[in-house]
Order: sequence, then structure tokens, then C-alpha cells
Amino acid sequence: MELPIYIGIMVTAVFNGFGCSLFWPGGSIYVNECATDANKGLFNSIFWVFQMVAFITGNLMAAFVIPNTSE
Repeated sequence: MELPIYIGIMVTAVFNGFGCSLFWPGGSIYVNECATDANKGLFNSIFWVFQMVAFITGNLMAAFVIPNTSE
């Protein structure tokens, strides 16, 4: 892997990690304030599903894009 691509990946990973440290508590607090005791589990489940879909699509994009950059 070329050095500029590696550096770019590391820098964006740092920003992503910092952003996730703000997003998880903020998102959870927002979901818990919007939900009642009856539907709190449903809202948290929907929030979790969207997070997992984002992780899967991000990893798939990385799996297909990064190997093609060395051509």
C-alpha cells in the first residue's frame, strides 16, 4: 500500500473514532428521551440495526475499493 493512502486511512480512522465517541452516547440519549418504557426496546433495536448496516456497508466498500487502488 502506498504511503499517502495509508496515511489517509489512518487520519480518517482517527476522525471516525472521535466521531463515534460522540455519536454513540448522543444517539442513545436521544433515543431514550424519545421513547417511552413500552417502546424503548424497539427504538434501541432500530438504532442498533442502522449502526450494523453502516458497519457492514463501510467494510464492504473498503474491501472493494482499497485493493483496486494499487493498480
